[in-house]
Amino acid sequence: YIMISFLSKIRIPTLAGLTVIILGMAAGVYLTLKGQTITSQAAPELTPKNIKITNIEDVSASISWITDTETTGFVSYSHTGNPEQVSIDDTDNQTPSLRSLHHVSLKNLTPETLYQFKIVSGKLTSAPLEFTTAKTINPQTEFKPIIGTVQDANQFLKSGLVYLETPGAVTQSVVIKSPGNFILPLSKIRINDLSDIF
Repeated sequence: YIMISFLSKIRIPTLAGLTVIILGMAAGVYLTLKGQTITSQAAPELTPKNIKITNIEDVSASISWITDTETTGFVSYSHTGNPEQVSIDDTDNQTPSLRSLHHVSLKNLTPETLYQFKIVSGKLTSAPLEFTTAKTINPQTEFKPIIGTVQDANQFLKSGLVYLETPGAVTQSVVIKSPGNFILPLSKIRINDLSDIF
């Protein structure tokens, strides 16, 4: 009789407590899913697209990509046993700026080394990617640099990227500078397998 009396006294608060817990969990799940939906809708605008690894040499390489909306971006990179380093966009000074075209030059690399890198685009970080630097070769090509100007509807572009894709050679890239000018050096362009000068 004492046990039944005791259970009847705690039963109502227990049911009320369970109801509060279940409602709290349901609200938490709803708010979490709502937050994920908002995040996933924003994420594609910041996701790096058309990622290209260009200008691969023995001690340098370039990484470029585009985003649907203007955002900050930089590259975090390293190789086995070395600390991570960061390089910002070629047209940035000290701190990343908002843009949709991104071109980052990595310098002072080690020849014949596998590098891992991630693109940080706004609040997003890409999956790890990699490239290998070329071996050091002293001779240079006799190619002169390509110098040009880019126009759109008779107006010089204020920004952009130029790519040179040549069969059998590593793709080359350079940033367009205002007003539409670019210089694309070719003295160290490599063949696709990086074993020799093109």
